[in-house]
Amino acid sequence: MKDNTKPKDTHIQTSSQSSLYLTCSHDSLFYIFWIRIEKKKINHDFLIAAKYGDLETCTELLSKKRGELKAEVDYKEENDWCPLHFACLNGNTALVELLIRNEANIEAETNLLKFTPLIIASQKGHRDIASLLMQAGADINGVDMYNNTPLHYASQSGMLST
Repeated sequence: MKDNTKPKDTHIQTSSQSSLYLTCSHDSLFYIFWIRIEKKKINHDFLIAAKYGDLETCTELLSKKRGELKAEVDYKEENDWCPLHFACLNGNTALVELLIRNEANIEAETNLLKFTPLIIASQKGHRDIASLLMQAGADINGVDMYNNTPLHYASQSGMLST
C-alpha cells in the first residue's frame, strides 16, 4: 500500500549547507539518485572529519535530524579504515565515545592487516580508548594478520605497567 501522506515539496539540506528544493515525490528516480550521490558525499566528508579529529562536524553529520542524509557510522573507503579506526589512531577519546554511542562496529577490521580499533589503540598506547573499547565489548583476544592480539601491542607500546 502506497503512503500518500508524504508531501510533494521536499526541502533537503546538502552537505555544503545550501538548500535544494525538489518538487517530486520521495519515490521518484531523481530523488533516489540524488540521495545516493549526496549520501556518498556526506559519508566521505564524515570519514575525512573523523580522520582529522573534527568532533563538531562528526557530531553534526551523525545527527538523527538529518534523516536520510545522516552519515553511516561505519563508512569505509580505501584499506577499509572507518572513522573509529582513525579516532583510535589519533587518540581522540571524545570522538571514540561519540562513535560508540552511535553504535560503531567496535570489531571493524582494516583491509590487509586486519587491525581492529582495539589493536590500533593498543599499538598507539591510548589506554583510555582501549578501556572504552573493552567496556563496549571489544574482543581482547582478536588477532591481526600477524596473529598478534591487543595485549601484544599494549606490551610493545608500554601500556602495561608492572
